[in-house]
Amino acid sequence: MTTIRIDHANNGETFWHHLTDYDVIHMAPIGDEARAAAARLCEAGVQAVTLSDPAAAELEEWFAALPGWHGGPDHAPHPVLFHPAQ
Repeated sequence: MTTIRIDHANNGETFWHHLTDYDVIHMAPIGDEARAAAARLCEAGVQAVTLSDPAAAELEEWFAALPGWHGGPDHAPHPVLFHPAQ
């Protein structure tokens, strides 16, 4: 299992603008578990989601293709962090 956590050190405005667009998530070429996790991250107050390792890998690959994923500061290069679940 993998936990995906919002990295507040990278505000990722462009990334979040695209990700919070309903059509972007629901038309994404990703599976249901990854899609649900992406949608959950966009809900107010949600800081992290946990999902299977294959779904997390799929989501990370898709996130990397979205505008705003790259280009954050050196200490926080991406808007979300992927870590093994505790």
